[in-house]
Amino acid sequence: MKSRQKTGAKRFRRNSFAWEIPREPTVREDARQRLTELNDQLHSAFSALDVAAARPFRDEWKQKRQFAQLEDSDALVEQVKPILEWLNDEDRKSTDTRAFSKTVTDIEQALERNMSRSKI
Repeated sequence: MKSRQKTGAKRFRRNSFAWEIPREPTVREDARQRLTELNDQLHSAFSALDVAAARPFRDEWKQKRQFAQLEDSDALVEQVKPILEWLNDEDRKSTDTRAFSKTVTDIEQALERNMSRSKI
């Protein structure tokens, strides 16, 4: 006689002996478990305002979320959403700062070469 329990383990009865055979977690379940861990790590990095530490967690979050097939309304997604938005803002700031620095460097180099204003 086979039956499924809430744990997903299969239970077999034979001659009044019972054996539990644990079910292997699915890729989706493994991904959700890892997302729970990443949730904690992202919150820690956010609390410390540590962008460098948070970025790899965000990258892994995005990858694992695909495997876990989480909806936007899932509690884990809702908990991490503000942190991901913060990281996106920080990425935009970094990009803007690099672009500004490059423009300033280009202008300084042009001035050092005594270029005319029309060429700058």
